[in-house]
Amino acid sequence: MAKFLSYFIGTIVLLAVSLATFMYFQLGFYKEPRVLGAQQINLNLIYKQQLGPYHEISPLLSKIEAEIAGQNIDCAIPFGEYLDDPASMDPERLRSNLGCVIESDKVPLIDGFTTEKREGNYLVIEFEGSPGIGPYKAYPEADNWFQQQGKPRPATAIETYKPTGDGELLTTYYFKVEG
Repeated sequence: MAKFLSYFIGTIVLLAVSLATFMYFQLGFYKEPRVLGAQQINLNLIYKQQLGPYHEISPLLSKIEAEIAGQNIDCAIPFGEYLDDPASMDPERLRSNLGCVIESDKVPLIDGFTTEKREGNYLVIEFEGSPGIGPYKAYPEADNWFQQQGKPRPATAIETYKPTGDGELLTTYYFKVEG
C-alpha cells in the first residue's frame, strides 16, 4: 500500500510540475514587458461600453469585432479600455470599453457604438505574452515608471491586441500621462 501511495503522490507531483512548466512557457511568464516611455499618441476608437468581469472580455470583444467588420470597417487592432480597479469592485460592476482602433482619421458612425479620438501623451508598454497575465507584468512596470516621474498612475488603461504573425499576440498598454 505504501508503494502505491508513493507512486500516486509522485505522479501527482510530476503532473503538477509539468502543468506549471507548460503554463509558464505557453502564457509567456518568462517574457518581460518593454517600457517604450511617454509618446504622443493619436487613437481613433470605435467601441461599445460593457459591464462585467474583465476575465470574460475575450468573447465579447470577438463579437464586437465581428459587428464592426460587418459594417465593412477594418478592425486590424482590437482594444479594451478598463475603467475600474478589479481589486476594489464587484466583478459584475466592472466597466470597460471594447472595440477597434481605426486607422482612418474619419471614424464612421455605427448605431450602438461610440466613436472617439484620443490624443495626448501616453506611457507605452509592450508585452508579447498572454494578455491574461499582462496586468501582472505590465502594470507594475507602469507603476514604477509613474513613481519615478513623480506622477500618479491613471486608473484606466487602454490595451490593444495585435497578432505578430508568428502565432503570438502583442499587447500594447497605453497609460495617459497628465501634465
